[in-house]
Amino acid sequence: MADTTNSNTAEFDPSSSPPSSTIANVSVFTKHEHDIERATLPEPEPERPILFSKTFCQRGDPEVKTARFIYLRSFFLGLFLVVLAMFSIFSIYWGSLWQIPAHPLEGWIVVRIPPS
Repeated sequence: MADTTNSNTAEFDPSSSPPSSTIANVSVFTKHEHDIERATLPEPEPERPILFSKTFCQRGDPEVKTARFIYLRSFFLGLFLVVLAMFSIFSIYWGSLWQIPAHPLEGWIVVRIPPS
């Protein structure tokens, strides 16, 4: 009998040893061309910045300049709103309390003057 199997259509056998062909240290265990895309290595992750490597007053770095501007803008806006509340809302509240307490306090005032 003649051997009718084709070596290009061999099925994958997990118990067999891996083939010798590799793509960037990843073994290719596929017979379909579209499966090769899954066998390639993933792209390397972008480099992460080192935490706490920049200071608030650092000059020449556009990222620090933008972050400093956003922080100072929000800080002074909050400060302005607090001062505005103090002079507008709180003054009306404190002005409405000018007659309280309505009754004078009863008590003794003792002043000790040292003998001369």
